[in-house]
Amino acid sequence: MVSRDSRAVWLNLVLSRHGVADYGRASAIAKKLTVSNAVVQGWLGGSLSKDLEVALRFANEYGFTIEEWVTLESKPPATDDSWKEHVLKAKQFEDDNGALSAKQFMFIIELIANDSEIYKNNKKLLAEVIGNNSDKPIGE
Repeated sequence: MVSRDSRAVWLNLVLSRHGVADYGRASAIAKKLTVSNAVVQGWLGGSLSKDLEVALRFANEYGFTIEEWVTLESKPPATDDSWKEHVLKAKQFEDDNGALSAKQFMFIIELIANDSEIYKNNKKLLAEVIGNNSDKPIGE
C-alpha cells in the first residue's frame, strides 16, 4: 500500500512537470476542475478522490492515469506495433458484443492498452454496460 506522503510527493512532482506553479496550485486546479479548494488540498496531501469522474478529469487534465495516481507506478508506453493488436482486440470485442460508437471503441482500446483488469476480467459486464447505455457513449 502506498503512503499518503509518497502519493503527495509523487503528485506534486507530476504537477510541477506539467507546469503547474507551486504558489496557488490548489486554487488553480480547483478553479480549472470546478471543485473546492479543500478537495484539491486533500489530493496534494496524498488523499485520493472519492469521485471517480472528477479523478478522471484531474488525471486527464494533468497527464497521468488514475492507476498511476493510486499505485505510483507507470506502465511503459506501447511499442509502435502494439496499437495494431489493441485495435484488433477492440474490433473483436465489437464483433462479439455489437456495434460501438467511436468514443466507445476508443474507450475499449484504452482499456486494452492499459492492460486494464476491467477489460481482462469483466468483458461481459462491460458489454452489458455499453448495451444499456447505447445512447450515452462510454467514457463520457
